[in-house]
Amino acid sequence: MGALVAAAAYSRDVSADDAARVANDADDPVQTVESPDGSIAVTVDVADGVPTYEVAREGETYVESSTLGFDFRNQSAFGASAGSEDGPVAVTGTEREAATEEWEPVWGAYDAVSAEYNALSVGLADAGSDGGAAEDDRTATLQIRVFDDGVGLRVVLGEGFASNSEKAVVDSENTGVDFADDYTAWWIANAVTNPRFEQEYAETPLSEIPGGSDDRRPDETPMRTGAHTPLTVNAGDAYLSVHEANLDDYAAATLAPRSDDGGTAFATELTPLPDGSRASLELPAATPWRTIQVVDRPGELIESQLVPLLSDPLDESALPTAGGAPDTDWIEPRKYVGIWWTMIAGSANWEYRSDDEIEGAGNNPAAYIHGARTERMKRYMRFASENGIDSVLVEGWNQGWDTYPGDGSGLKFGVDDSYPDFDVREVTEFGASLPEPVEMTAHNETAGNIPNYEEAVLDGDAFAGYDDVGINTIKNGYVADRGLGIDGDGTAATHNHHNQLAVNHHRRVIREAAANRQQLEIHEGIKPTGEIRTYPNVANREVVKAQEYDGFGQLGSNVGRDHHVTLPFTRNLAGPVSYQPGIFDITFNDERGDQIQTTRAKQLAMYPTYLSGLQMAADRIEGYVDETFAVGEALQAAAGELDGLVTSDKWRDAFGTNYVAVDPNRAPSGSSVSFTVEDVPSAGTYDLHLRYASDAEENAGRVRDIGTPRATLRVNDDRETIEPDFTEYWDDWQVFTTEVDLDA
Repeated sequence: MGALVAAAAYSRDVSADDAARVANDADDPVQTVESPDGSIAVTVDVADGVPTYEVAREGETYVESSTLGFDFRNQSAFGASAGSEDGPVAVTGTEREAATEEWEPVWGAYDAVSAEYNALSVGLADAGSDGGAAEDDRTATLQIRVFDDGVGLRVVLGEGFASNSEKAVVDSENTGVDFADDYTAWWIANAVTNPRFEQEYAETPLSEIPGGSDDRRPDETPMRTGAHTPLTVNAGDAYLSVHEANLDDYAAATLAPRSDDGGTAFATELTPLPDGSRASLELPAATPWRTIQVVDRPGELIESQLVPLLSDPLDESALPTAGGAPDTDWIEPRKYVGIWWTMIAGSANWEYRSDDEIEGAGNNPAAYIHGARTERMKRYMRFASENGIDSVLVEGWNQGWDTYPGDGSGLKFGVDDSYPDFDVREVTEFGASLPEPVEMTAHNETAGNIPNYEEAVLDGDAFAGYDDVGINTIKNGYVADRGLGIDGDGTAATHNHHNQLAVNHHRRVIREAAANRQQLEIHEGIKPTGEIRTYPNVANREVVKAQEYDGFGQLGSNVGRDHHVTLPFTRNLAGPVSYQPGIFDITFNDERGDQIQTTRAKQLAMYPTYLSGLQMAADRIEGYVDETFAVGEALQAAAGELDGLVTSDKWRDAFGTNYVAVDPNRAPSGSSVSFTVEDVPSAGTYDLHLRYASDAEENAGRVRDIGTPRATLRVNDDRETIEPDFTEYWDDWQVFTTEVDLDA
């Protein structure tokens, strides 16, 4: 689908009340509106023809006079301009309202949310030669809502702004945020292709956020440098967070210093389209709410519900129905494990390859491990059922991973589009048959190819197919360092990740998912802006430097120790987050890579601290199993207490991804792995079955010299030497059985 077609495929509706012109005698150019408790005051001043606002709390100004306005394509500026002549405006009237916003979340941190606010709507129009409002010209409404914990403001543009095929093309939104002092800020750079939001937060004075501009991938479109929102600020006596709410049919906003040299005065910097414009709007149109939370304590930023309260109510039109009424009963928080970490950490592959393909490339088929296999999925499902976990994520199940990373043109998403070693219907039926049923969570990696994905899920019936087989959770991703492919067939990168068309794409996918009872976990997408209220099937969004950065490159441990505790007061203020916590095996028990800078206590603390509708226990399931097992049970060797021995993951068919490598070349003499047998029913002799592989030729010299694999088996105080036979190769796993005496 081309860009122009995609743009036409989705547009936002503005209510008649919001679109109505505000015109009356209450047209004083200076107006103030306070919060219900009187603590926060917002003053609007249009006396000199350029609208400004300022925000004070308890009599102290935190946001000084900051301009408002737009630059348009093929028409003059309205209010403040970013670089050309300001477009003078006049006040046509004002309206005031005291109201209460109420919201009953489908899920989340609260059962019910209610907050009073005072509203001010200021009618604006192009100023005539006498300074008053011109007749029959462009009109807009500045809407302001002041709550006890912050402010929201937006502009509704009237139909008079039509100039490009009956649309308004925004080149720049110039909403300013001029801080009153050089406060301490926590921020990440406003990258709109890789690394996007996947950065660690800097803590600096506001003036150290870099100014200037640069050309952004994939089309070298100029954009001012600055910071993503939420931008969190310590103002001494107060804490502020600047963000946006209800981002829909518009470009994602960032904040950029007005001066190339930085400073404390910022302006909204919208994410560009390839032609340099920022948004093409059907009229009337409303911007997202620009939000400023102002509170006493950092914890109050977390508790504030300002952003969802400024978002649209539940979109019932997107939901399926039950008994003739919109149905949300299927939306509930869930936990999942996944065939994921083993690939992230380099122990398995997303792409399936046949033995012939592997050999043809000069590689060893036995050393190529495809992560998504039916047997592995069943083991994960069995573990989930036994431990109260709702679903199992599987990545690399579907055809087309040979085009990832790349243009994503081969990726397929239907139930019957799986690789030969993975059967969607078989695993979903197996999960449903377990004592505690377990679902499959489908992974939809798009590689940034938007037309290919939309063909499958919007034009096709992939989501309906998932619902038919009992799949009701999806993790979709947009990994594309080059940028998104939106134009043409999507194989060439044409757009950044946060532009208006990307925003609209995500909205359309969210709605289609809701219609087919799919909860979404969105990676590399748009930041949350209150969708938990409008579309509660969006269980979370990643858009953060998450746990995966600790796993890349054999536990490369790339995430700093402070990152985890900074997130609740920065990124997580935007909304539910996918961080993928729960890594218990922080070393992989081997000599490669590094150690993750965390503890099990910190990993567990993320669950109640990071709001998410889909929480992952991200480690390999072997990471959650201890060294104990009972008669009749099986245990992966990697779960044992290791003393000198290491785990390995080189050979396929090990069943446990990692196995214990009894390898004299890698472990010193005397190394061991130990297990504890619990609840022995009665003292006596039992069969111990050891699953192993050991090649006769590709082995350590000392093993070849003695002519057999050899190990010492110790049971309590008894020792014996065991000598199983060589196997055909390292992926030929056999079972060696010996008798052991156990005490009750």
